Amino acid sequence: MCAVLATLLLIILPHAAFGDSGCFWLGTAPVCKPDPCPAGTTEVAQSRKTQTRFADFGGGCWYWYSKRLCCNNDVVHDDPYRQCSLCAGCKYGTCPAGQLFLFDQIIEDHVYAPLCCIDGALAIN
Repeated sequence: MCAVLATLLLIILPHAAFGDSGCFWLGTAPVCKPDPCPAGTTEVAQSRKTQTRFADFGGGCWYWYSKRLCCNNDVVHDDPYRQCSLCAGCKYGTCPAGQLFLFDQIIEDHVYAPLCCIDGALAIN
């Protein structure tokens, strides 16, 4: 069942949803309980509310739920859960030198924490 759903998602999702980055958000607000990322992709992160550089995030999720950021396997070069983390001391939209900015996690109104990945972990434009 999951394999069929994953295949259908890859077929019906427009190419623009992936953008130039090769990444997209999976999940529908407000419940946001998505299946795992489809075959051929890797889960990079989860977020319940964010400002993102990727395809439209859409509406935010209820408190206990989140959407998945899935990226095509060809752009994932290392384990995102080991190489990426929220940067609590960073300004909105920025990461330390040598790190790639992915998105701003919205912690609460007007409080953001960028998700940053060590350069080379992901090959994202």
